[in-house]
Amino acid sequence: MYEYMVNHYVERIKHYAKSYLESPAGIRFKVAIEKNRRSNKALPPLNCDILREFEGAEGIKWSGPQVFDIFSILSGVTMTTEYETKVYIGCVDILI
Repeated sequence: MYEYMVNHYVERIKHYAKSYLESPAGIRFKVAIEKNRRSNKALPPLNCDILREFEGAEGIKWSGPQVFDIFSILSGVTMTTEYETKVYIGCVDILI
């Protein structure tokens, strides 16, 4: 089961990496990386914002459904259920 799960994660990450690199933002990001490497400059960070857009170019969708897709394998090894919850917010007095 462990190997199966690891392979699932690897394949999902590869899928999204390929989708990003083929997107307009991914193409621009790759050019920026190559340019910065040649000139010994710092590489631009890769984060959620850059996955969505880079230098005005559209990237990939990166939100709940994509994260769920990566971790969807967990639905086969866990049981989920809905339950009602209540949150009580108390008041804290601070003495100054």
